[in-house]
Parts: sequence; C-alpha cells; structure tokens
Amino acid sequence: SESPPLSAEKGKVYHSGAAKLLFLAKRARPDILTAVNVCCGHVRAPVEQDWKRLDRVFRYLYGTRGYGLKFGRSNVLNMVCYSDAAFACHGDYKSRTGVVILCNGGVVATKSSKQTLITKSTPESELVALSDGATMVLGCKNFLHSLGVEVPTIRMMEDNRTAIDYIQFGGPIHARTRYIGVKLYFAKEHIDSGELIMVYCPTKEMLADLMTKPVVGALFVALRDGIVYQLPMMLKGKL
Repeated sequence: SESPPLSAEKGKVYHSGAAKLLFLAKRARPDILTAVNVCCGHVRAPVEQDWKRLDRVFRYLYGTRGYGLKFGRSNVLNMVCYSDAAFACHGDYKSRTGVVILCNGGVVATKSSKQTLITKSTPESELVALSDGATMVLGCKNFLHSLGVEVPTIRMMEDNRTAIDYIQFGGPIHARTRYIGVKLYFAKEHIDSGELIMVYCPTKEMLADLMTKPVVGALFVALRDGIVYQLPMMLKGKL
C-alpha cells in the first residue's frame, strides 16, 4: 500500500505488457499464469511494486524462452484434469481455484482465479475447485465429441483425500456442506456415471498447485516441467 503509483504513461505500458503476457500464458506458457493473473488484477491502478512483478515475469520468460507445449502421439486421446485450491488465501478469505487439463501430455486449458464464495475448510474449497475443473474438462470432451472424436473416461486428479471421500461416499446434503451442494453433486453425478474417475494425486505431483499460489525452488521446477517442455535445439533459434 506504500508503493508509489506509476505515471500515466508508464501505467499504459504496464497495462499493455500484462495483456501480452496473458495472451501468452493462456496459449503457450501456462507456467506463468498465476503471476500474470496477479499483474492483470492491478492494471487499473498499478504501482511501482507491480512494475517490478511484471519485469520479473519478463525476465523469467527471457531465461526460459526455449520452453513450450508438447503433445504425445496416440491413437486415443487421453485427457487428465488436475484441480487444486488454496484455502482462504485472499484478503476477503476467499479461496483460489487452479485447474490444468492435459490432452496426451499437452496443456489444452488452464484456470487460476479467486473462488466466488467463501468456503469453511480446505476440503470444501477443493470441492469447489473440483466442480470448476469438471465443468471445464466436460466442455473439452463435448468439443471433441462434436468433431467425431471419442474420449475415454477422464481422470480427475485430486490431492485431498477428504474431498475424494465426499464425492465417493457422500450421502444426502447435511448442514455443513449444504451451501456447496450444487457443486458437490454436479461433480458426483458425472463421476457416478463413469464419465469421470477420481484419482488420488500426491501434493508434490499436483500440477494445478502452480495455478493457486506462488511456488518456488525445486518444487516449481518439477511442476513446471510437467506442463511445459524444452523445445528441440533446432527450434530455439527461431524464437
């Protein structure tokens, strides 16, 4: 709050830079989406600290400009959805949803956004994120179906065992989960029908963790290498 505001001219440059990064993050570099989302949230009244954030993202991209998306070759399109949540991480105590959808190893959709309601526990924020992920991945499946491509059962990767228990063994809505009942049963309906299947994923392998909060060090590198890959040397010179 003590950081001085940017000048009008510098603010326009900041706005343009954030928009360009958002375009890139949604299409080729999902590893920067969370940082870019923060930058885009401050375009109306950017301050010097925001400028430093934006500069850091550009420096990171310059150092990793040989990275991109990679899709595997297969007779069947295998789709996997990673969903995660950071509980009560915002100033208004709302949680954050992160979703990463892979098709044959390549990222086709991502999400990093504040949840629209305040949840009461980590498992419940995970259920909200799971519902968002299910909505996105079913949309991807329906799009492929319209092209005549059939997709087998989609794996929903989840690192919270309590959230998995809610889905697999949950009974009628009770007082604790009534306020997220629609989201819970939306996901449960498609899982019970066999379209989706819940799979436990260790936290250190949860790719959607990149979309919920700042991740640093070796964990960041490991998760990043799960969604973007170093391109062959012959392609790096063309970037």
